[in-house]
Amino acid sequence: MTPLVLTVLGYASVFSVVELGTLISCGILSALIRYMIIPNVVWQQSLDFTFNTTCPVGAQTLNNMCGFPTAEFPLSFDGEPVLTMGQEYAISAHLHFPDSDNNRLSGMSILTLELVDNTENTIKMFRKPVSRCRALRVRPAFTGQ
Repeated sequence: MTPLVLTVLGYASVFSVVELGTLISCGILSALIRYMIIPNVVWQQSLDFTFNTTCPVGAQTLNNMCGFPTAEFPLSFDGEPVLTMGQEYAISAHLHFPDSDNNRLSGMSILTLELVDNTENTIKMFRKPVSRCRALRVRPAFTGQ
């Protein structure tokens, strides 16, 4: 090989290494900006359950329960929707059922999360069996449509 070819190969290899280093550093820098400067959006809302213990006359009760605990909360803030259509979201609920005789007797339950629009049409529904005798963390994931 001639000295000219070796010089050209040397310059080309140095150029390639510098370009590769630049691309890698740009990728790392953009990831750092995304995950360190731009925060993830977290919205927390406490759920206040309502429970009807009044049973209609002649109703068959199960463990003195006639209704189901329910909680509703809006997915809007100051009248503006929080969710964007087509974006993927994760919703989690941390439920704790205290250890009591009634809770142990009730056995398995089904937790239902139902997402409805302003006109009460169901957009998405999730169901998961739960045991009331232990803490539960529920994480349904869905894509808003």
